[in-house]
Order: sequence, then structure tokens, then C-alpha cells
Amino acid sequence: MHFSNGPYVDWQSFWSKRHAQQANNHVNRAEEEIGQLHERVENLALICMAMWSLIREKTELTEDDLKKRVHEIDQADGVVDGKITTSPVQACPKCGNTLSKRFRRCLYCGYEAPGQVFFSPDTPPPPPPGAIR
Repeated sequence: MHFSNGPYVDWQSFWSKRHAQQANNHVNRAEEEIGQLHERVENLALICMAMWSLIREKTELTEDDLKKRVHEIDQADGVVDGKITTSPVQACPKCGNTLSKRFRRCLYCGYEAPGQVFFSPDTPPPPPPGAIR
């Protein structure tokens, strides 16, 4: 004799479909974020091109001057890698532990560091060529 509690449910298939849908949702979100990042990069490239064209028009600076300055800024952190170090190692003003460069919040006490402002007037210029750091 066979007893049944209702219709047969294929749980393995159910969970497989559910996991596939969740993975698809993650992919869709990632693709959307990549699209947004691509737009931001394109916008920043356009702004940089506009700024450089204005600087060339209004000054006597050359492409070589720009390349030289890019190299100086790149090597300011001690590594010529095409990346800019946006913030030096800092101590948390609340607990004194080292603040992570990846997080705005102190991992030890929860202090939230203010957001970074790029190109602010008080950003120190890079050291001149040959300067001792």
C-alpha cells in the first residue's frame, strides 16, 4: 500500500531553480554596477580631456609636461604602478589604531572618518622632482 501526503514535490529541482534565479539576480546587479562604473569612467575621461584642452589653450604647458607630472604623482607613493595613493596611513583620532584604507569606519571603535574630497584646494601638491621624502 502506498501513502501520499499530497502531490510529489521535487525539492532538488526547486532548490536548483531557486539558486539559479539568485545567481541570475546577482549577475544582473553586477552588470548594472559595471555599466554605472563605465559611465563614471567615461565621464571622468571627458572631464580630464576638457580640463587638459583648457590648460593647453591658456598656458604654455605641453603634453610632455603633463606626462612628467603624471609620472611624478605616480611615484609619490614609492611605486610606479599607474595608481594614485589617495590617502596615507592614518591613526584613528578616537582610539589611535590604524584606519583601514578600504573602510571609512574604524574597525576597532566605529569612528567614521569624513569622506575623501578629491582636488580640494588644501590638497598638497606632489613633491618636486628629486625632493627627499
